[in-house]
Amino acid sequence: MLSNICQYSPRRVSIWLATVHVKGVCRMATMVKKGKHYHGVFYVDGRHVWRSLKTSNEHEARNRLRQLEIQLEGGGFLVGADLTVGEFFELWFDLHVMPNLSPSTAQSYISNSRLHILPKLGHIKLSDLTTVHVQSFIAEKVREGVLSKTSIGYLYRILRSALTMAVEWEYVHKNVAK
Repeated sequence: MLSNICQYSPRRVSIWLATVHVKGVCRMATMVKKGKHYHGVFYVDGRHVWRSLKTSNEHEARNRLRQLEIQLEGGGFLVGADLTVGEFFELWFDLHVMPNLSPSTAQSYISNSRLHILPKLGHIKLSDLTTVHVQSFIAEKVREGVLSKTSIGYLYRILRSALTMAVEWEYVHKNVAK
């Protein structure tokens, strides 16, 4: 819940401030109207993070902002949740695969990902990726009949490994490939 509600200025009706205390750190949530819709702006770990509140009604926007703040207090608010699967994979290649795996394994992960996984799943937002997407991807690879079951299993392991790191880095709450 909100720990302290600050006043909002009559001159700037489009902005509403609330102080949120999360794990001993005070963070600000701001509601800003851009065009017809309201957005929540959060100060999280030194960054401003924008989330659309998807409404043009001020009262409804305040309620949605409160819900996001409650989610933030519960540790459920994720920085970088707007990344696509493709963008996350590129980050994963640079920060995990290349430094931690042998050159041949890293090259295999990258080439197989770019050839098979990213063309099918790369456009999906990481936070929107579901188990159904993963199962559909695997089923499609089986139906195509081009790859062996071993190769399809390898693609699945690559995807599962990347999503495990996404959970560890707090980009998503759970690994949908497990």
